[in-house]
Amino acid sequence: MLGWRSVSHVARAFGPAWLVMIADVDAASVITAAETGAIFHYGLIWLLIVLTVPLFFIQEAAGRIGAVTHKGLGEIVRENYSKKIALVAAVPMALTDVLTYIAEYLGIALGLGLVGIPV
Repeated sequence: MLGWRSVSHVARAFGPAWLVMIADVDAASVITAAETGAIFHYGLIWLLIVLTVPLFFIQEAAGRIGAVTHKGLGEIVRENYSKKIALVAAVPMALTDVLTYIAEYLGIALGLGLVGIPV
């Protein structure tokens, strides 16, 4: 059985970015992957392989920036760039966040419907 110190040591070794990468597997991503696979079969596997590498690097960097500075990406951009650049960076982040929440709730509704629980 692992003690608290062992768990803490393992968590530090993986870092906060590991938690961010795990959080990316959710209802929306699973449903989207299943739908895309049903439509395109293995036709887009090359794109998945190509995009996996930058995904890991970006999420690792974001996790480390957050762990070191205790700030989010929006705060870092506001501190280091002009208001216009900060707005250009913030609008896509906010839009992506809203769309992700919509997809999450749709995924929950679909999952509940699959097991026979009414929404």
